[in-house]
Amino acid sequence: VRSELLDLGVPTFMVEAGPGDDFGDQTCRAIGGMKALVAFCHEDYGELTGAGYETYHELKAAWNRKVPIFPIKLAEHFPPQPPGPPEGKGLTMLALAPCKVHIDGLKMNAQEVAHELAKMWHKL
Repeated sequence: VRSELLDLGVPTFMVEAGPGDDFGDQTCRAIGGMKALVAFCHEDYGELTGAGYETYHELKAAWNRKVPIFPIKLAEHFPPQPPGPPEGKGLTMLALAPCKVHIDGLKMNAQEVAHELAKMWHKL
């Protein structure tokens, strides 16, 4: 999806940390400058794991800052119902409410998902 988005002129960021790199710093820089969040909603999306740099915190930052969230459904249930502490499930129910329009990634290929995301991005 990322390469397709770049081809469509949509700026993207994805953490790319190698051995010895600090993915937390990259995540913080991304969150600080994000204009939209693409949420790849697997069944555990939004889980509060305690790692500190997880989808829970990315989603919470976007929600708190009123950053547009573009959810992609990649599991049977939407919004996701992550395991773990109830804060994760509560956040996904709030930020990814059932009424929120989402892209059904279970029924589309990567190119189709990217085209839908690009349409949403260019409306911002």
